[in-house]
Amino acid sequence: EAPALAAAAGRCTALAVRALVDGPPSPRTGLLHGATGVALLLIRRYATTGDPALLDVAAAALRRDLDRCRAGDDGELLVVEGKRLMPYLGAGSAGIAAVIDAYLAHRPGDAELEAAGRALLPAALSAFYVQPGLLRGSAGLLMHLAATPLCDAETRERAIRLHTRLLAGHALTYGGGLAFAGEQLMRLSMDLATGTAGCLLAMGAALGTAPGAPPGPATTLPFLAATAPPVARPGRASGPTDRLLQGS
Repeated sequence: EAPALAAAAGRCTALAVRALVDGPPSPRTGLLHGATGVALLLIRRYATTGDPALLDVAAAALRRDLDRCRAGDDGELLVVEGKRLMPYLGAGSAGIAAVIDAYLAHRPGDAELEAAGRALLPAALSAFYVQPGLLRGSAGLLMHLAATPLCDAETRERAIRLHTRLLAGHALTYGGGLAFAGEQLMRLSMDLATGTAGCLLAMGAALGTAPGAPPGPATTLPFLAATAPPVARPGRASGPTDRLLQGS
């Protein structure tokens, strides 16, 4: 099954690149629905194949979404979504910043994208956010700030204090424990994207393992977890990604 799955992954990657290079720009921005999500796919495929052309396209995709950001009142870089400026993980600044981190892990010399990643950080450090959830609330910002290498130790500690305080303000007693309201704060939610499970994941990312426990991989969403550098493949033949980049 592995060769068939690898071939299917290659076809999906080629389709994503073709849509990005030749198709109309997506009307949406960010990790879940914009070019940033395509960039993450290409970075993960690079970690498997070692094809540097994938990183080239990923960088172009990230820059496309960055072009749709603008500075907020305090100079922070935010995604424009209609009449709103969005800092969040799913469709905002934090999602772009998280994928920039994944890109820089394989191509650390890209000063332009590193500077952009740093410029996105202040959007996750405001005094208040309406919702607690992972993809559209404070929890996702906490998870990113706990993991990003572009955040210094002092700022990280300040961010953890800020967001744990904000999450504590959203927490409600339920069933002998705590729970969080979901999208639009209409009702309690236990799910990962909008509710209690996502808040728990973010707290785990921020506070780490239990005292005395051996260190393990960072707590995050699986597709945002760090990946090892690809195994060198000398003499790799030109593939569909290369041909698309060359406009053939």
